[in-house]
Amino acid sequence: MRTTALMFGTCILVALFVASAEAGQCTAEIENVTKLLASQEAGSGPTVGSTGTTTGHQIPPTSAMGAVDSQAALNEARGFDQSGKEPECMAAIQRAKRLGG
Repeated sequence: MRTTALMFGTCILVALFVASAEAGQCTAEIENVTKLLASQEAGSGPTVGSTGTTTGHQIPPTSAMGAVDSQAALNEARGFDQSGKEPECMAAIQRAKRLGG
């Protein structure tokens, strides 16, 4: 009985380790791209239109729009990562890199 319980516990631990290792590559890549995009945005200056406009409409610069698109791609990658869909996750990460510059 004790040997069976020990073997069962070992199998569960191994299964958990394998599951976390599979999700790790995409998760780590998401973190890397998030840091990369944050460092690029840190030096980009203001992200709103000029303050001297007379129309009251402010259009964000193209770089800010690209940042929004890359964040959306990263959010999509996070969803794929949580669902265990690694190929889709990696594709979304590549899209975020491309959009982020």
